[in-house]
Amino acid sequence: MSNTPPHALPKDWLPGLIENWRNDLIAAFSVALVALPLGLGIAIAAGVPPMAGLIAAMVGGLVTTFIRGGTVSINGPPASLIIVMVAAMSSLGDYRHLLGVFVVAGILQVLFGVFKLGKLRDFFPSSVIHGMLAAIGVIIMSQQIHVAMGGKSAADSTFGILLDIPNKMFSLNPIVTLVSVLSLAILLLHPRIKNKMIHFIPAPMFVLALSIPLVLIFDFLNPHTVNLFGNGYHIGPDLLLDVPSQLQASILFPSFAKIGEPAFWTAVIGINLVATIETLLGAAAVDKLDPFNRKTDLNRDLIGVGLSTVLSACIGGLPIIAVIVRSSVNINHGGKTRWANFFHGLLILAFVLLFASYLSLIPLAALAAILIFTGYKLASPKSLTDAYRKGPEQFFILASTLYLILSQGLIEGILAGIGITLMTHLVLSRMPLKLFLKNQFKPKVQIFSESTERYLIKVQGLLNFGNVLNLIKHLEKLPAQSDLDLDLSHTYLVDHTTMEFLDDYREKYESSGGSFDVIGLDLHQSASHHPHALRVHVPPHQLYTLTRRQQQLEAMCESHQWRFEAPILWGATRNIRQFQFFDTRPIEFRNNLIHGHYQDLDLKWEVADVTFDEGAMNAKEVYRTTVQIIELPDKQLPPFTMEQEELMDKILSISGFEDVDFKTYTNFSSRFVIKGLDEKALRAFFTPKILAFFEKEKIYHLESNGHALFIFKYLRLATPQRIEEMVRYSERLVRKLHAATAALSAPVSLRSEPSITGDPEFPVQPDRV
Repeated sequence: MSNTPPHALPKDWLPGLIENWRNDLIAAFSVALVALPLGLGIAIAAGVPPMAGLIAAMVGGLVTTFIRGGTVSINGPPASLIIVMVAAMSSLGDYRHLLGVFVVAGILQVLFGVFKLGKLRDFFPSSVIHGMLAAIGVIIMSQQIHVAMGGKSAADSTFGILLDIPNKMFSLNPIVTLVSVLSLAILLLHPRIKNKMIHFIPAPMFVLALSIPLVLIFDFLNPHTVNLFGNGYHIGPDLLLDVPSQLQASILFPSFAKIGEPAFWTAVIGINLVATIETLLGAAAVDKLDPFNRKTDLNRDLIGVGLSTVLSACIGGLPIIAVIVRSSVNINHGGKTRWANFFHGLLILAFVLLFASYLSLIPLAALAAILIFTGYKLASPKSLTDAYRKGPEQFFILASTLYLILSQGLIEGILAGIGITLMTHLVLSRMPLKLFLKNQFKPKVQIFSESTERYLIKVQGLLNFGNVLNLIKHLEKLPAQSDLDLDLSHTYLVDHTTMEFLDDYREKYESSGGSFDVIGLDLHQSASHHPHALRVHVPPHQLYTLTRRQQQLEAMCESHQWRFEAPILWGATRNIRQFQFFDTRPIEFRNNLIHGHYQDLDLKWEVADVTFDEGAMNAKEVYRTTVQIIELPDKQLPPFTMEQEELMDKILSISGFEDVDFKTYTNFSSRFVIKGLDEKALRAFFTPKILAFFEKEKIYHLESNGHALFIFKYLRLATPQRIEEMVRYSERLVRKLHAATAALSAPVSLRSEPSITGDPEFPVQPDRV
C-alpha cells in the first residue's frame, strides 16, 4: 500500500502513475499470473490458437487502459464467450472467418456506446442473465471434464456430452486424470487458505507449478505407452499445449469472405450479446468492489472494449471485455488506478517474450481443470439458492433459462427466458392481458414538482425490466442533487430487476449529493424477505423455524440475559460496512444477532453472523463469519486495523507501507501488524499496559473506526462457546482500555458483582435485556 490514506481518492493518469505505481505493479503481477493460464485455457476450449487468448489480454492491458470508462477493472478475453466461439467455429470452419465476426461485433459495441445504450443492462431480466451464465458454466464443464480425463466426447449436444461422462470414466487416462484432480484440489483449497503469501500467488499459477513437474516426471514430451492395471495408456506431446515459439507466428488477419452468410451474423449477434451484457455487468460489479466508490462510464466502456476487440481481432486475438475474475484479483491485491491494467498487459507480453518455450510444457489437463473450476463458479449451486432466496419465481425463471439454453441454444434460450419472465409477471400481477400489455409498453409515469429541489414521481400499473428504461428516461430529466420520492403504491407489480436497479440508483444518486426515497412498497408483499424480491399484492405464507445452531444460540442468550434475533437482515448493515475490512467485501446479509451491553460502562455491543463476498460474479468467494461490534463514545479511539502479522506483510513493505512497530515490545510486533493513518495517535493510544494485554491474549482481528470496535477470530461461523470467548475477550479489552486511557466518556465506579468473564480483575454486573 502507498502512503495515500485509504479513503483519499487516488489520482488518475500520469499523477496516478507517479503516486501509486508500486501498488499497481504488485497487483498487476498477481493479475498477470491469473490471466496467463486463463487466456490460454479459454482459447484452447474455444478451439482457436492458444496465443489468441494472450493477444487479447495484452491488447486489453496495453490499449484498452487508455480508452475505456473504468478505473480498476482488468480487460481481457472472457470465458463466457467459449460456447459462442465453439458454435461459430463449427459453422464458419476457419478461425480467420471468426476473426471477421469479432471485428463486426466490436464495431457494434462501439456504436452501442456512441448512442449511449449502456443502460441496456437494465433491460434484461436479472434471473435470465444468471441463467445464461449458469448455462455457459455447465457447457464449459461438460466439455472440459472429458479433456480432464484424457479424451473427448463424440456427442453433438450438451446433454449428450454430459450423459457421456459416466461412460468415459471407464476408459479415462489415469495419469492425465491425476494431473486434473490434483489441479482441481489446488483450486478448491486455495481460497480457504488465509496465509497472505499463498494468497498473493493466484491458484492457477500453483496449478502450473504442480503440473509442469508432473509432465517431466511422466515424460509427456516423448510419445509412449504406460501400462497400468493391465491396460496401456497413451502419454505424449499431444496432451500438452501447442504454441509457436515466436509471438509473430501467432498473428493472423481476419477474413470477411462469409459476411453474407446467416451463420456469420448469428455469430456476430451471439458474440455481441454476451460480450456486451458481461461488460456492463462486470463494470457494475467492479464499481461495488472499488473501495474508493468510483463509477464506470458504461457508454465509454463499451466504446473502449469495442475498439480493443477490433484491434485484437485484426492481429489474431479474442474479443475483450471487463473481466470480473481478474478485476477482483486486482482490487484484492491493492490495485488503485488504471495503470494496474496496463502493467498486467505489459507483464503478459514480457512472459510471452521471455518464456514462450516453457508454455509448451503446460498440460491440457491442467488448463481443463482451471476451466472446470471457472465453469463451476458460473454455474455454482449457490446461484440457484440465491435465486430461490429472492423468490421461488426467480428460481423458476433461472432454471428454465438454464435448461432452454442447454437444449435449444444461447440466443433461443435467452429469448425464451424473457418470454417466461413476462408470463410469470402476467400471472403474478393478476392483470388482464390487455392492461398488462398496455402497461408493459407504455407505463404511466407522472412527475410532480413540489419545489425547485423536490420532486415526486408516481408510477401506475406495472414496473419491470421491460419498461424500467422509461422510468430511467424520466429520472434523467430531473436536476441532480434534488430530493426525489418515487411513489410505487399504485403498481400491481414491481419486479426483481427493477428492485435491483432502484437500490443501485439510490446509492449512486445519494453519493452525488441528492436524496432518493422509494415509497408505497409497504402495500406490496412477496414470498421472500430479500430486499430485491419481486413485489405484488399477494400475501406470503411462510413459516420460520430455528436451526439446531440457532436453538443453541438462543439458549446461550437466555443464560446470559442477552437478546437474540434469528431472521436474516438484508439492509441493516450500515454499522458493519463502516469498517475498512468491508471496503472491498460486499455484505450479502447478516443474521443471528445477539445484543448485549456492559452496564457499568454504558457500552452496547452486538454479535452477528455476517455473509459477505470476496470478488463478484463468477470470481465470487462467499464467506460467513461471526463478528462483534462494540459501540464507543464518538471519536474516542484512533482509527486502526490490527491483525496477525504474516510474511506477506513484510514483503508488501516494498510498496511503501510500513506498519506501526513497537520495537521494545518484540513479542507484540512479531504477532501483530497495525495499519492506521495517524502514527502519532496510535503510539499514544497503544500504551505499555495495552501492549502487554495484547501480548498475553489470543489473536483476534481488531478494527477501530474512531467510535466503534470490530472484532472477529476466524473466517467461519463461531460456535456458542467461541462466541462466549469472544465476548469475554472484548470485555477484558474495553475494561483495559477504560483503565489505561481516558478514551471512554466519564469515569464510572466499577461494581463488585461477578463478571461474565469470571475474571476478578474486571468485575461487572451481568448484562440484562
